[in-house]
Amino acid sequence: MGSKTSRKREMSKKDNKTFGLVIFSLLCVLIFYPPFFRGLFFPRATLITHILSFSLFLSYLIYKRLQDEKIELTSVFDYIGLLLIIAYALPIIFGQWANLRDAIGELLRYINVFVVYLMVKDFAKEEKYKKAILNTLVASGVAVSLIGLLAAFGYFSLADAVLGNRISSTFQYPNTLAAFTMTLFFIAFYLLNESNKTWQKTLYSVSGFIMFFTFIFTFSRGAWLLFPIFALAFIILLPGKARINGILYLIIVGVPSLIAMQPFTTILSNDGASLKGLLIFIASLGLFTILFNVIEYIKNKLADTHYKYIYIFLGGTALVAAAFIVAALNITQPLVLDNTAVKENIYNQIIRPIANVMPNESYVLNFNVDGINNDENNWPWQVTVASINDKNERSTIIQRRGEANESGEILLDIETLEDTSGIAVYFTVLYPNTKATFYDAALYSSIGEKLQEIKLSYKYIPEAIVYRIHSISIAEHSSTTRITYYKDGIEIFKNHPIIGAGGGAWKSLYPKYQSEPYNTTEAHNYFIQTMVEVGTLGLFLLITLLLTLLYYLYFAVKNKQFLSMTVIIATLSLFAHSFLDFNFSFLSIMLTVWVIIGCLDTKESIKFAKKEVKIPAVLVSIFVLPLLILSISLYSGQRNGDLAINDINSGNVIEAQEHFQRAVKRDPFRETYRLDLANILTNVGIQKNDNQLLEEAKSHYSKAIKHAPYNNIAYAGATNYYLMTGDFEKAFNLIDKILINAPLREDTYEFKLNSYLAVGNFYMENGLKHLGEEMYEKALEVIDNITDVNKTSKKPIYITNNSLQPINRTKYFLNSSDDMLKLQNLNNIAYISYFNIDIVGNNIPEGWRLWNTPNHEKNTTVVASGMEINNIEGQRRGIFSYDFSLQPNTQYTVELELSDNSIIENARVWIYSRSGETLLQHRQDSLEDYTTSFEFTTAEDIEPGNQYFIIEHKGISNGLIIINSIQILQQDYN
Repeated sequence: MGSKTSRKREMSKKDNKTFGLVIFSLLCVLIFYPPFFRGLFFPRATLITHILSFSLFLSYLIYKRLQDEKIELTSVFDYIGLLLIIAYALPIIFGQWANLRDAIGELLRYINVFVVYLMVKDFAKEEKYKKAILNTLVASGVAVSLIGLLAAFGYFSLADAVLGNRISSTFQYPNTLAAFTMTLFFIAFYLLNESNKTWQKTLYSVSGFIMFFTFIFTFSRGAWLLFPIFALAFIILLPGKARINGILYLIIVGVPSLIAMQPFTTILSNDGASLKGLLIFIASLGLFTILFNVIEYIKNKLADTHYKYIYIFLGGTALVAAAFIVAALNITQPLVLDNTAVKENIYNQIIRPIANVMPNESYVLNFNVDGINNDENNWPWQVTVASINDKNERSTIIQRRGEANESGEILLDIETLEDTSGIAVYFTVLYPNTKATFYDAALYSSIGEKLQEIKLSYKYIPEAIVYRIHSISIAEHSSTTRITYYKDGIEIFKNHPIIGAGGGAWKSLYPKYQSEPYNTTEAHNYFIQTMVEVGTLGLFLLITLLLTLLYYLYFAVKNKQFLSMTVIIATLSLFAHSFLDFNFSFLSIMLTVWVIIGCLDTKESIKFAKKEVKIPAVLVSIFVLPLLILSISLYSGQRNGDLAINDINSGNVIEAQEHFQRAVKRDPFRETYRLDLANILTNVGIQKNDNQLLEEAKSHYSKAIKHAPYNNIAYAGATNYYLMTGDFEKAFNLIDKILINAPLREDTYEFKLNSYLAVGNFYMENGLKHLGEEMYEKALEVIDNITDVNKTSKKPIYITNNSLQPINRTKYFLNSSDDMLKLQNLNNIAYISYFNIDIVGNNIPEGWRLWNTPNHEKNTTVVASGMEINNIEGQRRGIFSYDFSLQPNTQYTVELELSDNSIIENARVWIYSRSGETLLQHRQDSLEDYTTSFEFTTAEDIEPGNQYFIIEHKGISNGLIIINSIQILQQDYN
């Protein structure tokens, strides 16, 4: 009897062990695959991963119950992970979310990460499992890298796997790929250093090389800056022999990569399959493998007592490397821009920035050039000098185009602007069958003193690398823009300081707080994003996590724990890069970090209590099972929402309505499903005069706004609903909220304009002229609204092209409301402009730009009556309009109104088309009176949509011309 019981127990243990092995194998799959689905950035793949993670964790809990074991919370990381979940739950519990669905989604992400971390931590107690987990991470990194490389060679088809000349692989974002490969490179080196077998060492070394090679060609400037810092820190902290191995390994991976840099960068810049690119990579990999095995052989032959020779070798290598870097940075060659082999216009261009240039100063750019062009109508080369201010805004100072085959020494006189802090010199070739070779470019002072030599082309450094290095600057646009994100994020934090505004709050709230116009769904800084989402509590937990890692790093260095040092350095490098980017918005990156932390040895952990906290597996499953059900429901909502969108695109409105109804039922928190459903119900309800459908639509709009109180799409949908159902007062109240939620969005003002115009048209059509004109006046308030906003914004916003013409037409109507003859012309107006609209405050009317004004000198002033154009006698200056649309072979009348104190002999009007053989459509050299009109007929071959005005001050005298308005009336129709 006892024997049978013993056998059953043995069989049960064996079954449990098999069950545990299956769970661990599935866990490795869960660790391996996330980067391959766009890094789990998008909701569909993320929800599938939630379902898999929670299902696997429930299986793991069953396994723990069979083993009669509990879930143990033993380290600081356990509590930090748990508290982060609580932090993301609090805004939901207390109704402080900026977007309820996003807050729920982010909460699920953190729970997902935590349950994976708990499984990894438990299995990693055994060394074989820990090594298997680390191997899985490295294998994932290598596979992602190889996909990126094959896509770069043209042998793997994947959308956005290569962006420009930057490898982005399955992440479709080069910076995150760089952070991912940088982190796993350290893990690969640890596995390499701990291996004793030659084949394993070779395999790990090759894995590290592949990831490093890919890392280089992401061209991620932030990662380039951080990698040397963390690699140096890693080398310094390693114990003696491991330190030598680390230095040697960095040299060995670096040499082939540097050799391949120039030719491989050229390959990346070309489209299509490239056997040459594949051969370069294979040659680099072969060279690396040979170097690695040679160094390994030498190391094995040297006894520990002879390691001084390795130090001598390293010292010599460092000197050679330093000499190579100095030489590479100084050995230059003439710049050759060759378009002789191309068949269409292609910008072949390099940019050289020059710092320490003074404002309002004279300089001379000197260079030698050989130009070749086979078509005399096309210039062979062009050199442009642009001013750069502290905000990295660029304005052209001077531009010089070569004449037919022009060669020799060229001198360009440069006059910097008032806000110039630097300049950028653009060397350009554009047309086919043209070629230019530039020599000896330098910047001189006005008295002939050579200030700076311009290095045109580096012999040993690819131009793509040069450009990326030149742009690593705090004044560079992406840097300054991100600083703006951070400042705005801090302002959001100040208004939600304790528990934040919930997961995903940044993309909902930033339009309300942005200090200048920009569009981004990410804060590009994990710490700022955490502050916005979970306030002081989240920031405290994040800082605690980093301090804990630093504590364990100190402990690991003190006790020479190689794995712990590696894991922590790898983790810290990813956190450091996430200070500059949005890596943690990819669920795969968050999983990677916590999987790595789960492999950290925390036996010497900081404990909050004398006893470990142990939670029964059954109790944990009670919380996890609803999460699995919720994830399945949300995924079903996602799928039905996608089907509904496909139905709409196919014109199947009824099927779309049914799918949206299922989507709302499965995912009642996602406001976009409710909005789309409400829109369908509103249209059908109005068509069928069905009040029940209209009330249902109203309910969905109300809930959408409740769930997403800062979503202007929800407010716009509800506004349209109230406009269509005649409740104008509620519509106008919602419009006010739209402006509050996004004061620096041009489309919000366009929406206000169109809404008030629609109501005004309704009143006019129903004979309520007074109310109609009142609505038109309200519509024109957008001019003052935008003007007021621009007074406090760091960068101005503009009236959109879609808004400017309705504004001008409305002004025309209000100005002519008592003149029936003018009102009859309203339908025939093809273009109209009033010149007293200047919302930016730059004394240039909206819809116009300066023409023929050197150094962008302001010679215009916007006043109440219109625009004054000033000029110097003997010069030609003026303004030109944005493009508008004229029909071919059509007669038009132009009506131009000037103020009566204008010197009308100074005025001339040009009408051009950018298409057709006849570009000049009309030139009016003289005006008969202050209010004048003239006729012209367009050419037959113009394309509608790219015509424009030039209004010129001829410079006959110094007298002003003051323009009030201009309009074009279409006279006939063909």
